[in-house]
Amino acid sequence: VKLDYMATLHAVHRAFYEQNLATDFVHPEADLSAYALVVAPVLYLLTPAGAKNLSAFAARGGTLLATYATGIVDGQERVVPGGYPGLLRDTLGIWVEEWLPLGERFANTLRFAAPK
Repeated sequence: VKLDYMATLHAVHRAFYEQNLATDFVHPEADLSAYALVVAPVLYLLTPAGAKNLSAFAARGGTLLATYATGIVDGQERVVPGGYPGLLRDTLGIWVEEWLPLGERFANTLRFAAPK
């Protein structure tokens, strides 16, 4: 699968459009209080202020949906240390230490096992 920002953005928007759901494009640092759902498709560059705002939105009960590659770098294009998804690790409740997008010719599998 080719990682394509615009294709992902269009696919996310199309999904809402086809359900006749209105969408807005809002900066991560903007006032989000009017929204119940915020979708962050491929929000690669995320400032600390933007991350704090998105986290506060989720803490107030809003639903934050982030796609791949969200929160990888800060406002100066520096990779956020400590693992992916950077400044949203605690908010999203996930932590990825190492990751590598595979090229189109490659595939990988994921197998879930019950905890021991």
